[in-house]
Amino acid sequence: MTSSTTLLVIAKEPRPGGVKTRLTPPSTPEATAAPAKAALTDTLDTLARTLTHRRVRSETPAVGKGAHA
Repeated sequence: MTSSTTLLVIAKEPRPGGVKTRLTPPSTPEATAAPAKAALTDTLDTLARTLTHRRVRSETPAVGKGAHA
């Protein structure tokens, strides 16, 4: 049986200073990025194990690495 489901995950890169900014201070940017990275990793791992018709991965370059402002 083939699924006709397409799943899409939209997320920011979990980099220090770019995610969970309301938690700093008192936490450091590195400390707040760690759970964001873990949550995204868990989500993508779960997605990889699902039966879907199609998986689409799209990435944009980080600012300063060729991205358009």
